[in-house]
Amino acid sequence: MLINRFISPERIVLLQATKKEAALDELINTLCATTEGLDTAVISKAVWEREALFSTRIAPAIAVPHAQLPGIQTSYIVVGKSQDGVQYDAK
Repeated sequence: MLINRFISPERIVLLQATKKEAALDELINTLCATTEGLDTAVISKAVWEREALFSTRIAPAIAVPHAQLPGIQTSYIVVGKSQDGVQYDAK
């Protein structure tokens, strides 16, 4: 299965945020604005619950925030790129 099957041009975002919380909000808002039937509050809650279990930062400058929701059988991907970087688990 090719990853480009799950990515559409309107889900590729140049992030304005420089903090994790705001960056995730931008990604979630983009997903919900481009996908019929998704609820921003439900998606946000699921992403933050997953993030609370273990950070989705997998390497410097790379994170893969995600969640699974009951009743949603389709995978969606939103790609965010930041020119200035995002403080994603800064200590």
